[in-house]
Amino acid sequence: MKESGKNGQFRTPRQIIRFMVELLDPAPGARVMDPACGSAGFLINTLLHWRASHTDAESLKLEWDGAPHNLLPVWPQGQAPDLDQSLHGYDNDRTMVRIAWMNLLLHGLEAPNIAQRDSLSKRMTDEESGGYDHVLANPPFTGSVDEADLSENRQRVPYERGKPITTKSELLYVWLILDLLRIGGRAAVIVPDGVLFGNTKAHRALRRQLLFENTLEAVVSLPPNVFQPYSGVKTSILVFQKAQTPETKPAKGDEPRTREVWFYEVMEEAYSLDQKRKPRSGQDNDLFDALEKYRAWKAYLDGQADEGADSRLPERREAATGGDYWQPDYWEERWRVVDDAFLKVFPDKDADKGKPWALHELWPGLPRDPREAEAAVVAEQGPRLAQCFEQHCANTLRSAYAGASKAMRSTIAADPDKRREHTDRAARDLGNRITRLIREEGLLDREFDQYGFNALKPLIDATRQQAAAGAAEAVDLAGAEGAPVPDIEAAVPELRAIVSEFAKLDGYNVWRRGNETTRYDGKRTVDEAGEPGRAPAPQSWVVPVRVWARRETWGADPETGDEIVSSTHDSAGLVRLDYLDWLKDTAQVFDDDATILKEHLDRLEPECLEALDFNLSAGRHKPFVFDAGVHRPPAELIKELDAIYAKIRERLGRLMAMIEELK
Repeated sequence: MKESGKNGQFRTPRQIIRFMVELLDPAPGARVMDPACGSAGFLINTLLHWRASHTDAESLKLEWDGAPHNLLPVWPQGQAPDLDQSLHGYDNDRTMVRIAWMNLLLHGLEAPNIAQRDSLSKRMTDEESGGYDHVLANPPFTGSVDEADLSENRQRVPYERGKPITTKSELLYVWLILDLLRIGGRAAVIVPDGVLFGNTKAHRALRRQLLFENTLEAVVSLPPNVFQPYSGVKTSILVFQKAQTPETKPAKGDEPRTREVWFYEVMEEAYSLDQKRKPRSGQDNDLFDALEKYRAWKAYLDGQADEGADSRLPERREAATGGDYWQPDYWEERWRVVDDAFLKVFPDKDADKGKPWALHELWPGLPRDPREAEAAVVAEQGPRLAQCFEQHCANTLRSAYAGASKAMRSTIAADPDKRREHTDRAARDLGNRITRLIREEGLLDREFDQYGFNALKPLIDATRQQAAAGAAEAVDLAGAEGAPVPDIEAAVPELRAIVSEFAKLDGYNVWRRGNETTRYDGKRTVDEAGEPGRAPAPQSWVVPVRVWARRETWGADPETGDEIVSSTHDSAGLVRLDYLDWLKDTAQVFDDDATILKEHLDRLEPECLEALDFNLSAGRHKPFVFDAGVHRPPAELIKELDAIYAKIRERLGRLMAMIEELK
């Protein structure tokens, strides 16, 4: 699958997929399409999202990056949606189709709707147009496609003078997605950033169509390297809603369908932004903050669509762009699958078979934190183990004394080193018996993380030394005559019980997150003293598509040439309707596609999207935030600069003197 990256088939990181699915939040049973589905990651995570959203919150478990577990959905009216008819995918790679089909089967579908098909080709039938509620995709960025095989559907592939306007796949896939959506349908698609600011006619036409004929809800800028190890390409997520059919395109003078675009710049996500992409468990993850703020923005858009009847619009707009920061709680747990190997050690847990459980759920007395659980087991079992070693060492020493000759007894009684030889051997034998017990009965994991063994071994070593030394020093040999030979096997039941307690620690560590997110005053920071804190870090903002510049003159009348001295805006700051009518009917500032002619762009505020040729690059619109930072006193800096300048003058003088001598 890594090799397929050479063909532009980059596997989308699962946390990015889950984020995009939650952005759209499709209703269960909605028709969802991925026209370049690969291994079906978007479709499977849509299915998991539906199951998770209908699972009781107390049962649902989320890993630190959002991966759901314990999915036990309770569907409305007790009837599950027809998932086979809800999820659809195409891919032109036969291997990927087979993997996707198998993947969906393993997730509970009976007859997955996955087919081998080039979605941009003529083999994509016209019946597919307008047939889907949602489209989720990360289409391949492979450059140009074969013009001869392109679909002849003019809504999927715009033509000009009998030829496609472009053969770039990243542009054609967005047009295809617009065609596949029904009116009101929504999409989230990953595109290379060149789509956002490219200056070709096709690039501009696509952006104009998104902004003027549809609703571009959001642009989420992803950091470079999220697709490592395949590529370091910079990408963004476009979230848009299909709003019009080709028959209802805007006319001259019409306002853009999209009034404003919400931007979010993701700077930190679940993994390091290098070739290794190491997990950043428990650290700040902008995806969760972006999701909360997007939901506020979507609520704002929906309120606007309701003719402003929602009184909370200002509050929601502020929530979508504020400097606060939303994050879930993070913590670490240790999980264990209750399988046959587990049940050999803990047969009483048969009722929990077949599912992964956290250790504190299997044994409620254990702390949730794995390190605290290890400490608790060591603290509880340490005295039991010490008693076994101490008793065996003492019995061995007494037995050796009882079986020795009279002379040897005197030596044992008087020589601490001789006593220690017997107790050391007894402690070593008991330690070896514990090791053999673990190996023969498979009580502890010795293949993977070995948490139980790693907690038990240092305890055995320390207890063995202490018991041998203690017994050699403290055992009273008076009356030891006739002491029986100690039977090490008699200690096995107690040793097995102790080792079984350490077996409770085996499993695998999992970083968890809470099901809810909490608002904080900002992102995590560290001050100069190394103290942790939080500071506002605005990462979202809103940019208008068209804003008329405020002027005190309308300009020259095209018919008379006279200057029309009149304000373009009323006292409330709103653009005057008669001014707009004059621009449309008299000044003729609009093109046929409803955009403003280039020679009249100076009538717009320079920072709106239309004035910037519909540039959707997040960095182009990122607000400047002044940060004075920490610096030395200005007088000190000026003195330092003056001293540097003095050195420069001195050296220039020496250089000039050398040149004069050469003359």
